[in-house]
Parts: sequence; structure tokens; C-alpha cells
Amino acid sequence: MTNVFEGPLIQAFRRLEKLLRQMCQAAKAIGNIDLENKFANSIVKIKCDAIFAASLYLLGSFMATLTTLFAKSLVNLLSVSLFDHDNQFTNALSWAILLVTVFTAASQVYWINQGLLRYDALLQVPVFYVIWTVFDIIGGGIYFNEFREFTTVKYVLFVLGVAVVFSGVGLLANRLKNH
Repeated sequence: MTNVFEGPLIQAFRRLEKLLRQMCQAAKAIGNIDLENKFANSIVKIKCDAIFAASLYLLGSFMATLTTLFAKSLVNLLSVSLFDHDNQFTNALSWAILLVTVFTAASQVYWINQGLLRYDALLQVPVFYVIWTVFDIIGGGIYFNEFREFTTVKYVLFVLGVAVVFSGVGLLANRLKNH
């Protein structure tokens, strides 16, 4: 195990994998080859399972969304500081926004790379961008009040557009099952 924070979901799957390895060794020790093989197959399925892959691109997407939200706030602070000559970096909150932006940007890259190390980029990248886009739209809509002008037709078209994009990602994911 590593000392790097990986989130509760990933930690739970790693602990489950460790437990299955111990159960596999115990089955081997008592001479039950059938049970040993079942535990070994379970370990393989956990390591390649879509749930583990999903946790990686979900973490990357979530960090990317936070980066977008905090970067927008940071740009507003910088804009006022530079163009209005009103230094916004005289309080701790402005510096916290800067630090959170840098941290979430680095975390986003880390989690994307973790997914790319383990899984096919043809699945990781499109799913990451779809989820990131949806999170950004919803987060920005709430945080910046962008949904206030939406009519029923706009909501329906938004949901339809998201469904079309997810269908495309589903087709890519299905390609992986066929190979």
C-alpha cells in the first residue's frame, strides 16, 4: 500500500484484493484447489473491473471540475488585481483559492494518469471528458446561476445532448468488451 491518499473507494478495493489474496493462500494451504482458483479469478476481476476504472476517471473528472470552478474564481481575482489595480491577494481566502486551484489541477493530472496506466485510453479519455463536462455544466450552472434562464425546452435539449454523448461513450466501452 502507498501513503498517497487514494480515496475511500479505491482503498476499499485494495483491501478487498488483499483479503482475497489471503483467502487464496488459505485455500492453497488446506489443499482446496477449486476454492483457490475461485479466489484467484476474483482478484483478476477486481484488478480489471470497470468499477476500479470508473473510480479513477471519476476522481479525475471531479478534480477537473473543481479546477475549473476555482480557476474561474482565480481569474476573477487576478482580473480585478491587474486591471482595476485593486489587489485581491491581501486576504487568506484569495491565497486559498490559488492553492486549491493548483492542488486540484495537479490531482486531476495524477488521477487521469493513474487510469491511463491501467486501462485503455479509448475508454478512459472519452469517459473522463464526458463526466467532466457534465460536472462542469451542472457545477457552473449552480455556482454561477447559469440555469436561471433555462426554459423547459432548454432543459430537455440539455438532457438529450448529454444522453447522446453518453451513448457514444457506451459504444466505445462496448468495443472493449468485444476484444
